[in-house]
Amino acid sequence: MGTRHLIVAIVDGKHKLAQYGQWDGYPGGAGLDVLKKLVNFTTDSSLMDKFIDNLRQTEFVPEDFEGTIREYPQMSRDVSAEIFDWIVNSTPGLKLVDSYEFGLDGTFCEWAYFVDFDTNTFEVYRGFNDNAPFVQEDRYRNHPRNNYAVRFVTSWSLDKLPTQSEFLNKLEPDEE
Repeated sequence: MGTRHLIVAIVDGKHKLAQYGQWDGYPGGAGLDVLKKLVNFTTDSSLMDKFIDNLRQTEFVPEDFEGTIREYPQMSRDVSAEIFDWIVNSTPGLKLVDSYEFGLDGTFCEWAYFVDFDTNTFEVYRGFNDNAPFVQEDRYRNHPRNNYAVRFVTSWSLDKLPTQSEFLNKLEPDEE
């Protein structure tokens, strides 16, 4: 199902991952996929360390980048939470598209999943809001579209992630 979403990872005060996803962005889809990746990382510290090291070295391509999805499949809108596997298994310098500004459009960005390694949190945001600032980074605080951005819903410590059931009960209570 075409439910657009954003997956962001922050380390050292900067977003180093801002992956646009086209499909199944609901908490029961992409949200659970992100949660599962995080649970896997938090139970294997060497995997977490490798992910964070490789994340620090990702590179956003310039807006006029001429590459193709065939050359850089990790940039596809179909990748979603699999981007975590791409990063952990990559060599340093994995090229990514910076889709962070997509979170400023709460009409089209229906869900956003943030992993902030600086604050040790996993945060969930939801679209279809008005007057809900998306202020994760200073450079976006005064952006003209910031008032229609995705809105914070909830967060968890990476040290105490919810079970899949707790996650869904919090974010899709009417769906159960």
